[in-house]
Amino acid sequence: MAEAGDWANAAETARNTIAIALKYLDIRLTTSRCPDTGKIPVDFPPSIRPSFHAAVSCAYQKGDPGVRGPLGGIRAQPIANESSTHMRRLLLALLLATLPFACNKPEARTRPPSTKAPAATPPAIQSATEPAVSGPSEDSTVNTTQPGQKPRVRAWSPQPVPTGEVNLITMGCWGMENDRQRLTGQHMGNYVTRARTQFNAWLSLGDNMYDKLTGIDDMKWEVVFEDAYDERINMPVYAVLGNHDFENGKEKMEFAYVAKNPTSRFKLPARWYRLEMPEAAPFVTILMLDSDRHKMTQAQWDQENAWLEAELAKPRKTRWLICAAHHPLFSNGQHGDNGLLQRDWGLLFTRYRVDFFVCAHEHNLQHLEVPAWPTSYVVAGGGGRPRTELRRSDRGPFSRSLNGFAHFRLLPDRAVVTMVNGKDGKVVHQFARSTSGLVSVLVNTPSDKGNLKLKPLKPFDEGDKTTPLVPSMSPEPTTQPTTQPAP
Repeated sequence: MAEAGDWANAAETARNTIAIALKYLDIRLTTSRCPDTGKIPVDFPPSIRPSFHAAVSCAYQKGDPGVRGPLGGIRAQPIANESSTHMRRLLLALLLATLPFACNKPEARTRPPSTKAPAATPPAIQSATEPAVSGPSEDSTVNTTQPGQKPRVRAWSPQPVPTGEVNLITMGCWGMENDRQRLTGQHMGNYVTRARTQFNAWLSLGDNMYDKLTGIDDMKWEVVFEDAYDERINMPVYAVLGNHDFENGKEKMEFAYVAKNPTSRFKLPARWYRLEMPEAAPFVTILMLDSDRHKMTQAQWDQENAWLEAELAKPRKTRWLICAAHHPLFSNGQHGDNGLLQRDWGLLFTRYRVDFFVCAHEHNLQHLEVPAWPTSYVVAGGGGRPRTELRRSDRGPFSRSLNGFAHFRLLPDRAVVTMVNGKDGKVVHQFARSTSGLVSVLVNTPSDKGNLKLKPLKPFDEGDKTTPLVPSMSPEPTTQPTTQPAP
């Protein structure tokens, strides 16, 4: 079986051959997207991207009239001063013969066996008494990558965490292999390295897997998670579920992957659970929640809400209380506010003085301080999916359509939250919050201007047709303000 490097070299040669053929043929190809997926299926260096995208896109047009090739029909219109007929035919044949190979990207790669690291000591976890989803048995999964091939679990061995502080990465919407995800992951590794401290955890805020999985041995586990976040991301990744995790039974596979690979950084103990950090003398409590109301029965939703209120009502023994889930309660983005979550969770957050609610779903970065709602609301959904734009400009102090992540540094007397651009690794926003709830902005960059003409998206999922729409308790303005909120 070919090694990954062999495939890369051969594919690059094929792509260069195509570029040369297109150059000498001087063919104008009709550009269009694959009718099955709506996407241009491959990516490669910018120097040959336009011609190759056009060729591959047209080749995917099955049954299209014109010259036939291994991938379907290509419409080609030669322009003036073309080469001789025989040379054109030869080069066109070379182009068509090379297309399938250049598109080919092996799903599985051979790897030497790796030694699994011993399981690290996790923070105290209190799971819900009855997880609403249980994973399938190992026999029920199907592996279609390559016979005998299984994803490699990256070895990791965190160092002792510092005393007197807790450091968390928060980010969601990362579970798809693309350049944005890889670049954001690289900048996360750079940021963690520069911090020169052992982080306690990464809170993964849902949409952990966008692509369809064949099972717990699908190589996407390695490509999208284990390899995309290298050894510098040396921390457990505590996850919640997002709406895309429920597609094609992936939520069951995520639970099964965790059960089979206890040494993986990826952790999903239950659909909702409690964390306390650090393990010795904890002063941070984190309630990890499932906000996918559209994927629950009324009984399941009532069960989670009863658990949440019981946890919040317990005598407060820690300085900081954080709640985390996939969907926002308040958002300046296209999904907008979620009135149902404001009603069922937000009022509890206010009553029990939750310090932070952190979420994703919107593919951007936001920090909102909403009048009459004492919790600081943070959106960190910039893991790598295409960014979503902003509809609102009336709330702040920060909202930008960026890929990226947030870092929470929690001390006994104050917390500092830093938001990092996933494109260049620069800090775009930073604020501090005291234990009494006083918020001060330390670093800021201008927020994006909202556009109320953008089509609003459904709060939970675009395919949701059953969950009742509850109006927001912070309704949108009819017009945008002429100035942005003061930092």
